[in-house]
Amino acid sequence: MPLGSSATLVRRATALAYAAAAAGTIVGAATHRPVVQTVCKPLLMPVLAVRSGAHRSPLLAAGLSAATLGDLAMIDPDDDHRFSLGASSFAVMQGCWSVLLYRNGSRVRPHH
Repeated sequence: MPLGSSATLVRRATALAYAAAAAGTIVGAATHRPVVQTVCKPLLMPVLAVRSGAHRSPLLAAGLSAATLGDLAMIDPDDDHRFSLGASSFAVMQGCWSVLLYRNGSRVRPHH
């Protein structure tokens, strides 16, 4: 039985890896196991980068990198320095997403 194209394999592998990292992040947080959360949470955005083809978009790669840094910093949000670093990283991420959305035609439209 053929396994399929390499693109199909990447999609399946990254979906599985993302699900495992997300589950580990949730379980780590819910069971107060910071080591599990520290290992799993930073894997989410790099897996998404592979799945989304971020290597073809420097702005997408920058946004996902900023999200990863924010995730790492916010694992311990009680530390003021880490909180500031995380919030700043997420601001960079949001800026990247906003530019990408604008470039792809998204506009704010008032509702009447």
